Amino acid sequence: IAQILNLPEPPSIAHRWPNLPPPPTLAEAEARLSGQPLLRAAQAQTRAAQMGVRVAKTGYWPEVTVSVDYGQDFYPGSPNWLSAGVDLSLPIFPGDRQDQDVAAARAKALQAQYRYDDQHLALTRQARAAFARYVAFKAQLERTDRQLLPTARAAFSATLAAYSAGRAELSAVLRTQKDVLGYALTRLQYRRDLALSVAELDFLTTEGRAQP
Repeated sequence: IAQILNLPEPPSIAHRWPNLPPPPTLAEAEARLSGQPLLRAAQAQTRAAQMGVRVAKTGYWPEVTVSVDYGQDFYPGSPNWLSAGVDLSLPIFPGDRQDQDVAAARAKALQAQYRYDDQHLALTRQARAAFARYVAFKAQLERTDRQLLPTARAAFSATLAAYSAGRAELSAVLRTQKDVLGYALTRLQYRRDLALSVAELDFLTTEGRAQP
């Protein structure tokens, strides 16, 4: 870590679990996806492509040029003169250029919309999968804390007491102790996976600021 961050010495890492707030509901998470920075970028590209269609359509409009000239003849005593002119150009054959420009702009706009829809669908699926993992890990962690780990500890204590009284063998004590350690390790894995799923949901539901 110190080498990647270009630090003179390794950073001090606290040995404690991160304090993460509970994630939103699935409905809230899906509603917040529209503000996700990835979707905001795709939406901006879609708007830009749609603007390109409107710009391309201006090729159908006539071009108007207004010119004004003012001057004086070289002959002595000649009056000053003023002339004004208007040029109007019409697209006679729009299929040669204008139709092609509009069709190309519409194709780009449609492609941008498809990219946005694909990105939105992918994030929706990711949010649903992350929320499903969160629910599953939370249930498994609660079951381990409420039932499995206490039962294993009780079995170990009873077996250890029986061994102390000469009614059980050492192998039984070691076996029940192994069960306690196994459930404790499993509990840590569930807690780790639960934190990862919460962090993923937090990333997916983070709403970026609207660009001015």
